[in-house]
Amino acid sequence: MNSFGNLVTNLFALALGLGSLKLAGEGLWAGAIGGIGSSAADVRFTAHPLGFVLLVAAWTAFGVFLVGFGWRGFTRPGDADGDDEEDIGGEVPAPRPRSLPIPRPPTGMQAAPPPPVAAPATARPAARLPEPLELYTARMWAVCVLVLTTLVILGAAYACIGLSYFLTEKGAAILFAPGLVGYLVVAWKCVRDFFWRGPALVLDRFGILDYRQGGRSIPWTDVDAVRLHASSNRTSLVLRFRDLALPRQHFGALSMLGAWMNRIFYKGYEGRVVLTGLRFQRAQVLQVAQTFVRHARR
Repeated sequence: MNSFGNLVTNLFALALGLGSLKLAGEGLWAGAIGGIGSSAADVRFTAHPLGFVLLVAAWTAFGVFLVGFGWRGFTRPGDADGDDEEDIGGEVPAPRPRSLPIPRPPTGMQAAPPPPVAAPATARPAARLPEPLELYTARMWAVCVLVLTTLVILGAAYACIGLSYFLTEKGAAILFAPGLVGYLVVAWKCVRDFFWRGPALVLDRFGILDYRQGGRSIPWTDVDAVRLHASSNRTSLVLRFRDLALPRQHFGALSMLGAWMNRIFYKGYEGRVVLTGLRFQRAQVLQVAQTFVRHARR
C-alpha cells in the first residue's frame, strides 16, 4: 500500500477504535460505576448483569483491536500492509560474468596459443515453464472454520437473548439476522469444500481456472503483475490489471468499488483470488504465477 492509503487506513482505524473505547467507557460509567456510586435506583448492571458485561466487553475488544491495528500500521507499515512480494512483470537481467586475467608467461618462454573460443549462440533457449499447479481444498480447515463459526453464532444468539431485555424481541432478532445469514453462507462453503473432489484452483500456462467460481478463467495476457497479500485470516493472490474493464469482466460488477479503491490506495486495478481454504505453499504459488505472467508478456 502506498503512503496515502496507509495514512488514511490507519487514521480511520485509530478513530473508530478510540470511538469504540469511548462508548465502552461511557456505558461502564453510566450503567455500573456512576449508578452504583450515586445509589441510583435504575442501574443496568444490577438489572441485567450478563447482557451488560457482554456489551461492554464487545465494544472494548473491538476498540482495542482497531487501536492496535492502526498503531502497528504507523510503526510498522510493511506488517500492516501484508503484501509479501510484488512482480512488475519485467525481466531481471542476469549479471555479466567477470573475465579473469590471463597470466603472463615467464620471460624467455613462448606462450601457448589460447584455446579457441566458441562462438556465442545466436538464439537464446526459451526458459522452461513450470508444470501446471493444482490446488485442492483443505478438509481440516473447513471443519475448523465450521466449528468456530458455530461457536460464534451460538455466542451471538446468547448475546441477543441478553439484549432482548434492553431492546424488544423484534429488535434483537433484527440484530441477529445478518449474523445468521453470514453463518449459513460460511457453513455451506465449508460443507462444499469438505466434499469437494478434484482440484479447486489450477494455474497453468494459459491462466487461472477457478472451479469454486463455476470454472472462472482469467488469462495471463490480461494480467499486468501479481503479488501475494497475506493477513492474519486470509491469503490472496492479487492480480493487477491494466484498466477497470478487466477486473469487472473477470470478477463481476460487485468488484468495481474494490477496483476503484485499489486504484487510489495501490497502483493499478486489482482483483483477488482467495487461497485460504486450499492446500498451498506461498512461495510456490507466487513463483509459478510470476513465471507464467512473464511468459505471457513476451
